[in-house]
Amino acid sequence: MPATDFELFRNLAPGVSAELLRQLPSHTYEPGEILIRENQVNNRVFLIEDGSLAVWKGEPNTPGAVQVATLGAGQCFGEMSALNSAPASATIVAATRTLVREMGLEDVPSQGQLREVVTLNLAQMLVGRLTAATSTLREKHEGEMNAMRVVAQASAFLTRILTALSFYMFSMPLIFIIKPLLPSDSLISFFFILAFLWVVLDFMKRSEIREEYFHLSLRGWPRQVLMGVVWALPFMVLFLYGKMWMVHTATEKMNVFEPMRALTANSDPSPWLWVVFAVAYAVLSFAQEFIRCAVQATLEMIAIPATTTSHWKSILVSDVVFASIHMHLGGSFAFLAFVAGLVFGYQFWRAKSYLTVAVSHALFGVWAIFIIGIPH
Repeated sequence: MPATDFELFRNLAPGVSAELLRQLPSHTYEPGEILIRENQVNNRVFLIEDGSLAVWKGEPNTPGAVQVATLGAGQCFGEMSALNSAPASATIVAATRTLVREMGLEDVPSQGQLREVVTLNLAQMLVGRLTAATSTLREKHEGEMNAMRVVAQASAFLTRILTALSFYMFSMPLIFIIKPLLPSDSLISFFFILAFLWVVLDFMKRSEIREEYFHLSLRGWPRQVLMGVVWALPFMVLFLYGKMWMVHTATEKMNVFEPMRALTANSDPSPWLWVVFAVAYAVLSFAQEFIRCAVQATLEMIAIPATTTSHWKSILVSDVVFASIHMHLGGSFAFLAFVAGLVFGYQFWRAKSYLTVAVSHALFGVWAIFIIGIPH
């Protein structure tokens, strides 16, 4: 490349800079080859004629290292060492096949103030390089601090959820006392869902964790809703066949469709009461998934380092919380909730959409509980 393209030769006559560049020794480096290591003694300036180089603080390509810059043709490095004979401040690695020329200040003729001009250019380049490196490191440290704040707040959120779950478990004796007095067990579910929902919403209001971390965006909501329907349909069909098999093998009288089974605590359930509870369940399915998805997304945030199986850990732990708040409906119902929660958790991980999972949960839940009916 022309010598005039090098910032190092700024303010020099084209013929002078071309002759100076021609006299410098050259060397070609292959990708991955290290030109100079951090803290290595050096008194040369390296001019890049062709290719690109990566500048690293720390051992290249390791977790603790930072790539602070990429250098290309027309740029140079080693200016700090050339000015004060200090050890190299970074490790330089060839990113592509690179042609480099080496220069010491003694290689620049002293007549005509050539050396003074080149030295001034080196100093100005050094200031710009240090400013850019400082900015990169500051951004990295700010990103790490923000990540630490997110993890700390996520941990505080999980503590809240576990505390609320403990209160739920301690209230089980009282729940079993009042269950016979209610028209449906769903009233108890509604109360605890609202309580857990308040815990989640209060946390989001107070924390710095943005809503997109929980995949709560409504952008493209028609597609999200459609995907929820598509996910729900196979499981609705599977549940129908399961109920048909139970009817066929049961020793007691049982029907495939038992929409009033969810209201068996009421001696004479009204169709309007059925509608109220079915609609309320569908609405609160969104609240349930809001809680479960928030827990799962939070667990994924603190999965450091993330692995190929960390999402399953998040699914399992959040599903345990989800299934636990169904214990007042019986162990069998809680187990079914756990199985369904695994499906919803996997769906949430794949779709990255709370709305998709909530729609799927609402459709499947109304179908299974208020249309087909879950046997006691």
